[in-house]
Amino acid sequence: MPVVVRDGTRLSANVFRPISSGPFPVVMMLTAYHKDEGPTRYPDILRNHLKPEFNLGPIEVSTWTPWEGPDPAYWVQQGYAVVTLDSRGYGKSEGIASVLTMQDRHDFHDAITWAGTQGVEQR
Repeated sequence: MPVVVRDGTRLSANVFRPISSGPFPVVMMLTAYHKDEGPTRYPDILRNHLKPEFNLGPIEVSTWTPWEGPDPAYWVQQGYAVVTLDSRGYGKSEGIASVLTMQDRHDFHDAITWAGTQGVEQR
């Protein structure tokens, strides 16, 4: 779904939400790593080590989980909406790429404001 930021650029977002009616609290990320590339598209070296052992055992993620992103399959079951956005110039978002710049800050601010005004309700 498109999220239009202050200069008219459209950022591409995936929105996952519970089936029940909302509004819902939001877990959100902005990424230059392509939001639509889940675990099967992670680089080989990472894909071969997807189940790191921690004190609690291996960590597994759903196919909707972008690199370094929240797992929608987990968070939606907890009653949250999950919004993942491709940052400007990456993935399916318009614009010229710039990482960790003031433009990225403005874009994420505008996307957070957008999510807060959506109510992220089931439609």
